[in-house]
Amino acid sequence: MNTSSSSIQYNLQAEINKASIYVYPITIILTITTNIINICVLCRRNLRLSSSTQYFLAFAFSSILYTCEIPVMMFIRIRFGIIVTSSSFGCRLQTFMINILPLFISIMLVFASMDRFFASSSTVKMRNLSQVHIARRIIILTIILIIIYISPIVFIYYFNSHINQCISYSSTISIIYLSSRIIFSYIIIPLAMLIFGFLIIRNIQNQTHRIAPFISNIKQQNRRRVENQLTRMLIIQVSAYIIFSTPAGVGYTLVTFIPSMNTVFMNQLRIIFTLWQQNIYFLSLFLYIISSKTYRQEFIHMFKFNHF
Repeated sequence: MNTSSSSIQYNLQAEINKASIYVYPITIILTITTNIINICVLCRRNLRLSSSTQYFLAFAFSSILYTCEIPVMMFIRIRFGIIVTSSSFGCRLQTFMINILPLFISIMLVFASMDRFFASSSTVKMRNLSQVHIARRIIILTIILIIIYISPIVFIYYFNSHINQCISYSSTISIIYLSSRIIFSYIIIPLAMLIFGFLIIRNIQNQTHRIAPFISNIKQQNRRRVENQLTRMLIIQVSAYIIFSTPAGVGYTLVTFIPSMNTVFMNQLRIIFTLWQQNIYFLSLFLYIISSKTYRQEFIHMFKFNHF
């Protein structure tokens, strides 16, 4: 029975490795290409004047950095057998990057949700919080705070030469810190996205029930239309993020808090969930094109040389 189970697990791992050899290069190319296009389109005049665009740009830049680091490392490991974390420096550096980039990306979506909530508010004070200069300051402050928050990872993880693995210390402080990291990343952040998503929808519904003032200025009409489309872009992107990241988050949480589930089969499932999660880093381009007419127009204009 054990022999049969081991054979099944071995075959599954072999199939995962075969698929990964093709999936990771495709993911890397798509993520870098789509996010470069996103950056170019979002920097065009009609879109860059919105505070939400600043968070979308931060999402795009960090997605490129993440792809150049994590998927590339995984592809090199599977294809060529080169393990970057097989040294003390590599172990700490890779663990730091693996933790900091996905956290920053998810927090950018939270702040984008908060920004859309402020922008859709009926009160002037709340709407005044949706400003480009405020968004830029928040992004800079977030980078500093995340670096401070993730920096203990460098001291918690180490390379164990006896088992040739990059592992964490099992001290109480390490367990408490890693537990807080999981709770923050996989529980608090998704809940914040959902809460602000519902609040945005409620604000939009309230707007439709009120008699909107007539806007005679064409520029103001265009600005309002772009803002509404940015809200739609965000809601769709947040929904996609939750769909693609939840399985990986659940798997990581179970393995961390229930050590008995840290089995070979569970780790194989986590690899599959991680491959599934990679979709969120390149799907944004297609989601933006589907959900926003302005984005589609700017996307088309970008390839017309007379519009540069």
